[in-house]
Amino acid sequence: HAQSPVLAAAVARLRQADAVARAAAAGLLPGVNATLQASRQARAGGQAEAAGNHYGATLAASYELDLWGRLGAEHASALALREASAHDRDAVQIGLTAAVAQGWLQLVGGRERLAIAELNLHSAERILAVVESRARAGAATALEQAQQRGLVAAQRQGLEAQRQQVQVAHTALAV
Repeated sequence: HAQSPVLAAAVARLRQADAVARAAAAGLLPGVNATLQASRQARAGGQAEAAGNHYGATLAASYELDLWGRLGAEHASALALREASAHDRDAVQIGLTAAVAQGWLQLVGGRERLAIAELNLHSAERILAVVESRARAGAATALEQAQQRGLVAAQRQGLEAQRQQVQVAHTALAV
């Protein structure tokens, strides 16, 4: 999950919605500005003016009355957007988890089908050996031999197709 670009984008959208909600909430609070000043006056060569340090500070506060509810509505809208972004992120996480689980099940199922196909090929090859032995003894016909050889060839072909399916499922899960 951690390396999913889709999930990373959903998390980034949630962080953005958090920032917008915090900014909207800040509009509901009073604003405070503070300024500090310091200066030093040096004595000039022949002047009678005294040297000294001068300090100053200002503090200003402002507050916007929300008579028409604009600030509250902006804040509520930002909170709703944040909640929607959280739900989107959760949906992406669930979808990603489901895709990984489905991929894993396909891989495990494919491996099981591959094992069965290998057993079927082994059985078909043993039966072919018996049919060929019977044909040498005159107890089996050339048609029976040809049919069993065809069955073995079909089993080999099916086995290769199953190996490819397992490889595709493995690759899909890795992605």
